[in-house]
Amino acid sequence: MRSTVALLLFLTISNAFAAPAKREQVMLLQSKPAGQQTVETASGGSTRAEFQYSDRGRGDYLKAQWTLDAAGIPIEYSGGGHNYKVPIDEHFSLRDGKARWKNDSEQGEKVLT
Repeated sequence: MRSTVALLLFLTISNAFAAPAKREQVMLLQSKPAGQQTVETASGGSTRAEFQYSDRGRGDYLKAQWTLDAAGIPIEYSGGGHNYKVPIDEHFSLRDGKARWKNDSEQGEKVLT
């Protein structure tokens, strides 16, 4: 759950400064491309991101989508891929005052007041 919370916090902050656009970044390792990230933000508060990193043929890959409400609070998140070798499949939603989440180590829901 900590990784999901940290990711949602990062996503919220990154969207707060993002205008509708597509951004692409390349990660360098010893001056050579080792990864890349593409982030597409729509004006309606939804964002799609794809990240990959490879060190000697191994590394992380993540494809995620999230939506923020008008106040910048995450209301929908879905992410998948792999963390080095471990598969990732995470989901979060906030609807009608109820938060729901599911990942490899837990799942749950909580009514928010």
